[in-house]
Amino acid sequence: MLLLLLLLPCLWTTIIADRIELQSARVTNWGDWQEWKRCRDGQFVHAVNLKYEQRQHSGDDTALNAIALFCKNIGGDFNKQNEIKSGEGAWGEWQGDNICPNNLLIIGFALQSNPDEGKGDDVGANNFAAFCGPPHGARNKDIELLGNAMSWGTWTGDHFCPDGFAVCGIQTQIERSQGGNGDDTALNNVNIECCRIP
Repeated sequence: MLLLLLLLPCLWTTIIADRIELQSARVTNWGDWQEWKRCRDGQFVHAVNLKYEQRQHSGDDTALNAIALFCKNIGGDFNKQNEIKSGEGAWGEWQGDNICPNNLLIIGFALQSNPDEGKGDDVGANNFAAFCGPPHGARNKDIELLGNAMSWGTWTGDHFCPDGFAVCGIQTQIERSQGGNGDDTALNNVNIECCRIP
């Protein structure tokens, strides 16, 4: 029994280390966190599609409204049915599937966010970039899947899965419609989960 108690912390560390969470910088904090959405066991993300509202000029801007990720088995093909999406804002259009080339996987991300504008028009998150790479090896953003967006805000830092991990899940913070003359922002923050590659 004593031996089991001594081994438990090691076993717990191993279990936790199979999944690692990456968080975007919290530049804004409007809305509710949606449910985690994850790939099936043994699948990893290799493609992305963004829902984006283009500039409204005299209207209320929301910019980035949703992020859809697509999962596959290592070496498998793109399948629209393998989509995971954690919530969706009400505005904008889907931009189209953007797929990592050469069987690469998504190994990191960055979020472009616009800070609180005070009495101005807030948008929250403006753009999302996914970084493609091999399951094992260098972590960089040489191959980037980037949304077609306005240049509002700043990129808040690059986040990478460790070597031997790839993206396998997503959770987003989305503000629901504020109604009438309210200032809508839609998507504000992102959590990404990385899973160990066997």
